[in-house]
Amino acid sequence: MKIKELLQQLGTTNTTLARWITEFDSFFSTGAKQRQREFTEEDFGVLAAIAKLSRDGMNYDAIRSRLAAGYRESLSTVNFGVDTRLVPAAAMEQIIDSAELKVELENIRQDRDRLVAYVERLEKQLDDKDKKMEQIRDTYSAQIVELHKQITELSERAGKAEGELNYRRELDKRKGGEGD
Repeated sequence: MKIKELLQQLGTTNTTLARWITEFDSFFSTGAKQRQREFTEEDFGVLAAIAKLSRDGMNYDAIRSRLAAGYRESLSTVNFGVDTRLVPAAAMEQIIDSAELKVELENIRQDRDRLVAYVERLEKQLDDKDKKMEQIRDTYSAQIVELHKQITELSERAGKAEGELNYRRELDKRKGGEGD
């Protein structure tokens, strides 16, 4: 089968075919990966499966899983009842573009979901850090208040002790002055 016929049967473009062969490399024969592509029946089954699953809106990871599980299609079932010989080229391109857009949209949705989950994890980490900082602030604030009270008490006691000492010195001076 010629590449042009294969592309028509798959309902895809040469660029997409090359991307599939690169993306799903491990499922193709060596001949399919060469510059002058030589496909085996197994390669046709893989290509047909990729085309069908892509049109069904599956992303590459899901397609890879299905292929790994042995899923294959027949080229005759790939076009979903659309006789590609009767479809004008422009309409065929729209069908292809639509399928590719569905796959791209699914990939974008998955990326969005991953980003949302990542942002939620970051927000939780930030909340946890805020709570920890608040606990630290509360702990040290209470300790600072307690230390301030102790310093005030010690200052008052030191003031009283100094007053007492001055009073005794004054008494000692008076006593010493009386004996003269």
